[in-house]
Amino acid sequence: MINLQEHAQLGYEILSQIPFCENIALIVKDHHNASSSSLLSRIIYFADEVDVIARKQEFYNPKDLQAKVFAVFKDKLHFKSIMDAFFSSTLMDSFLIMLNNIEEIRYFLPMFVEDRFIVLDNAQLMILAKEIAKNFIDKKSKFTLTHSIDVAHTASSIARNLSFTEKDCELLLTAGYLHDIGKLFVPNAILDFNGKLESINWLVMKSHAYYTFSFLTKLNLDKQIIDIASHHHEYLDGSGYPFGLDKTQLSVFDQIMAVADIYSALRQNRPYRQHMFDHAQAIEILYDLAKKDKIAKFIIDAIPLSIRLWRY
Repeated sequence: MINLQEHAQLGYEILSQIPFCENIALIVKDHHNASSSSLLSRIIYFADEVDVIARKQEFYNPKDLQAKVFAVFKDKLHFKSIMDAFFSSTLMDSFLIMLNNIEEIRYFLPMFVEDRFIVLDNAQLMILAKEIAKNFIDKKSKFTLTHSIDVAHTASSIARNLSFTEKDCELLLTAGYLHDIGKLFVPNAILDFNGKLESINWLVMKSHAYYTFSFLTKLNLDKQIIDIASHHHEYLDGSGYPFGLDKTQLSVFDQIMAVADIYSALRQNRPYRQHMFDHAQAIEILYDLAKKDKIAKFIIDAIPLSIRLWRY
């Protein structure tokens, strides 16, 4: 059971913190308010109700769906223009066919609206990525509330100690903020599992790195950001995942991100172990991995002695 208005308010509070989403946040805030003065909020409300109707009953004729929707909204005068637009859009069988095939909607929907994409420069993308990490990715699980921020900060600090340029450090920050976006596609029952994952559950857990690659690729981001973000579980000996890349295929930035991810995970609580490790213990574990040719020792040596894990 969900308190709809609380859910809408939470959506508003999250989106209002995301750059370029301020107007969207206001629409979301009122999307369960049938009396909203916002036409766009009422359209979302209407579409939500239509979706509920379509999920409760199978429709084989557009007129049957229209009749069901009309019965719900006939007495709501401030929905008349929306209902008229809905009726004119659902006259043909093609609407029901598309409604029942998500791939068709994904392909054709962009043709129904104007191009409203905002092209972000690198600085804007970094700001957006950080807010996405804080408000969506890390909040997916109580065990990762600061993980993406920690990884980004650690990776950029390592790069700075290795004398990379500020531009390179910012590149690692952006990739670090986004490296676990694939976890949005993994169930919490697996993310928060208290024990060792096996068989299909372990494969689903590992799939988050692939979905980071897939999702960022579909956003058409810079390939270097995509690679750094999605290669954070690859090992130098080729035993990592999801692509099994080895030292000949991994950039130094990929390797930095992998070390930063392991370091951050060791320094935080996880459901599969009893405690977090301190800095010295984490470094010792990383050196053991370097001896096994999993990660590079020179990158471990560049981790600052007094690195500060984020808290907010």
